[in-house]
Amino acid sequence: MESSDTNWELHIDDRVYKDLRKTSKDYVDKIIGIIESLAFDPYAGDIQKIKGEAFVWRRRVGQYRLNAEDPKPINYIGSIYILSFWKKLLVN
Repeated sequence: MESSDTNWELHIDDRVYKDLRKTSKDYVDKIIGIIESLAFDPYAGDIQKIKGEAFVWRRRVGQYRLNAEDPKPINYIGSIYILSFWKKLLVN
């Protein structure tokens, strides 16, 4: 994804594409929308830092969680690595 309006370069792991093929279309559209928005502001929305990790955080997308890594400090405009996403299992 390259645009003069984006501040961040996205690097998406191949596993994300593989998992998207197994996900319902309704969520695929939402997840792709969130991934595309990360190029503009990766810290907007429902994000939470992963405990014990220096630069890894998760973004909630309905029942799914998207893991991403910013290998530089927050104030650095650079790269975001989309590592994975998964469906959170609801336990009763």
